[in-house]
Amino acid sequence: MAIFKMDPDRISAFPVAGKTSRGILQGLVAGVTAFGSTAAAYAGGYVAPIVEFSPAAAPVASVGTAPNYWLALIPLALLYFGTRGGNDSGSNPPQDLGGPCFCEGTLILADGDWVAVETIKAGDIVTTSKGAQRVLSVGSWQPTQFRDRPITVDGVRISANHGVHVDGFNVEAQAVSAKRGLIDGRSYFHILVEDHSWLSAKGDPSGPVLVAESLLMTKDLKLANDFPHLVQHHAANPVAPRLSHLDDRLPAAA
Repeated sequence: MAIFKMDPDRISAFPVAGKTSRGILQGLVAGVTAFGSTAAAYAGGYVAPIVEFSPAAAPVASVGTAPNYWLALIPLALLYFGTRGGNDSGSNPPQDLGGPCFCEGTLILADGDWVAVETIKAGDIVTTSKGAQRVLSVGSWQPTQFRDRPITVDGVRISANHGVHVDGFNVEAQAVSAKRGLIDGRSYFHILVEDHSWLSAKGDPSGPVLVAESLLMTKDLKLANDFPHLVQHHAANPVAPRLSHLDDRLPAAA
């Protein structure tokens, strides 16, 4: 029996000596060695131990015993669980990084000029629905999961939970548009200002203006540790009534 490690440039073999304790140990060492090469998987290849049995050399199990071939599956299991990663909590960004976010490349109206969101930094002035405000913090994170792909509204790519202005209400982007973008390596950015406000955004210089909210500070965000006073301030002064669905704009029938 031999364990092979698939590699883009070469194939190397690790011999395993039958069912002896030493053979089992050699199998484990070889499997862990193959598991340690997972970097190739991220480069476009796939690295996994492959167990190949030779009919002539395969041992015959006697009654009450079984071959220890299952040990070769351990690296496969470690590879699977070790490379899953990402956010499995839903379409919203990870809790510590969360809030409404603009996709990299989005243009934001800042002090009279349209600038790329990724170039905005703390201390800059942005134009908001509550006047010109100084940016307190800019955070970013990179989506990697299919479920985190951006929503496109009026050509602007934003996170699914990003609030946009609809007839005086704050409505999540995923309730406004079903058009999803791709996970293409671009990051998400959120902008925090003192007063929770509407920001003006464009997908490109000639595109329409989308009115979308700045970061709403909530106590579950890690950033709340740096700006604890904003939790109650934003809650008491929302940018607009929040809706989860467009149908919620209509009052319930009497």
